[in-house]
Amino acid sequence: MENRMTGQRGKNMKRHSGRKEFARGLFLLLILSAAAVIASEAASAESVIVNSKDWRDVYAGLQYAKLNGQTAYFVKSESHAVSLLNFLNNDEKYVVLNGAESFLPDYESLLKGKGLDAEALPYDNNLNIELARKLRDEKGIKKYIIVDDSMGYNAISVAPYAKVSESYVLFANAATIDDIISFFREERPESVTIYGHVRREVKEALQEFNPEEINEGNRFANNREIVRRYLKINPINQTLLTNGEFIEDELMEGKNPIVFIGRNNIPDETKEFIKEAGFKYAVLIGNNLIPTATYVKRRLDIAVFVKFAKGLAGTGNPSLQDLDTFPVPRYAIALDIKSVKYNVLTNTLEVTYQNLLESPAYAKTTITLLDSNKTASDKEAVFLDGFQEKTVAYPLELDEAEKNNPGIASAIMLYGEDEGSLEFVLQKNMTVSTLKVLDNSQAEIIDAYYDVSNAAFIITIQNTGSTDVFANAEIIGLMVDGEQKNIAGNKNVRVKPGEEGQIAVRQRMTELDLADNPSIKVRVYYGEREEGLIKQKEKEFPLKVKKSNLLVIIGASAAVAVLVLWLIFGKRRKRKEE
Repeated sequence: MENRMTGQRGKNMKRHSGRKEFARGLFLLLILSAAAVIASEAASAESVIVNSKDWRDVYAGLQYAKLNGQTAYFVKSESHAVSLLNFLNNDEKYVVLNGAESFLPDYESLLKGKGLDAEALPYDNNLNIELARKLRDEKGIKKYIIVDDSMGYNAISVAPYAKVSESYVLFANAATIDDIISFFREERPESVTIYGHVRREVKEALQEFNPEEINEGNRFANNREIVRRYLKINPINQTLLTNGEFIEDELMEGKNPIVFIGRNNIPDETKEFIKEAGFKYAVLIGNNLIPTATYVKRRLDIAVFVKFAKGLAGTGNPSLQDLDTFPVPRYAIALDIKSVKYNVLTNTLEVTYQNLLESPAYAKTTITLLDSNKTASDKEAVFLDGFQEKTVAYPLELDEAEKNNPGIASAIMLYGEDEGSLEFVLQKNMTVSTLKVLDNSQAEIIDAYYDVSNAAFIITIQNTGSTDVFANAEIIGLMVDGEQKNIAGNKNVRVKPGEEGQIAVRQRMTELDLADNPSIKVRVYYGEREEGLIKQKEKEFPLKVKKSNLLVIIGASAAVAVLVLWLIFGKRRKRKEE
């Protein structure tokens, strides 16, 4: 009995030992398999390097890498192309995206010379579309976001949403839209979204793909809308802060949305949006916006961190380097206050504003006389076309002593590319001079039409007063390329009493643009002094279009031809009747 039990126990022990060996072997096999997979992935791991002077190539290359889950680098100068080699890994394979204009031609050969595994990606003529094709064919990504490439901020704003929604950003303009349409016709997109302003021909060409449009009127409003959409996909309490003037790796990562803040000011609507979105943390990318980021921290009760440098990982060197950033086209804008004068006879503060660049701009200013603590301010933003000067007269009552010596004016001007994007701040103290001038000028707007041959609106005014009048004009809320804009004449005209004068406001208009404007609103600024057009009048006109003389001649010739034919056939008919 005991021997039988002992034997049975021995069999059980052998069986148990066998199970342990099997389990150990299976565990070892799993480890080896996992190691093999890891080794295989490591061996086949690819990183992307973009070697191009074109920001669109850099952007396209980074978004391609992010959608593929790859590490991405970009070259930002010739010296950086060389120094970048010190941070590349011998265990990785590098796909080099060379632009039409690259910092170092044949960059992949330089990598190979350093013992790195590298190859260039061949493509025909548009890297942006070629990478879209690869993502479609290899990853099945068929959702697209269309942006204009004249300014870079729209592409930066939409980058995180593109990543989390698995969409690819395409740059569309008159030169690229045909290629994009051909690409879409190869395999119909799942969705197409137009973000921000694009050219009319781009928008029209895309209609066959039923695009959705996101255009709230300005870049800050568009940015808030795309962040809302991001948060629906990836609710998160942290955001990145930037102003859309450069590309940086984390901005393309998609882990956090991007909220635009201005260089010196944050639009009120964006301040409210940051509160409503429930963000608790924010990371400022770069150190050029610290004043506005400080406002976010102090006034909006959000913890703000600043990413202003990068460490040199694995080098043993504890020093920091500047962030790798790549500039994108931005809206260049610069305004100034040229003079502040108090007109004793009219009790007005005359402030002359100056646009120093060709880009149109809007400004809202508050001016305080420091001695009297009296203030004048704009209720609406003042429009300044490129290189335009404009004088605005603000009613301001001063007592006799203050009139004789107004003292120092402290001005705070908020300005930007449109009324909803007043992101810049000018603070300036100026001595207020005095003048004693009455303005008895009188004028009426009597006609307005569009002259096709001169590509200009012609505004006719009449001097109905007894003194010479200087005048200029603006068209308010004109629809051009599907967008509202203001335009102004670039030259003042002088009109003698009782006479008429014409002001040209140049703007090239297509037939569709003209159809979008059944009427136009004209605003004329005028005055006795050329440097002080402090009076204004507005009038709305049904749009009239004057064709060129050539078209008029063609029309007249056609009428003559009809008359000749009538005479010929009329005579023949008469002969038959006889």
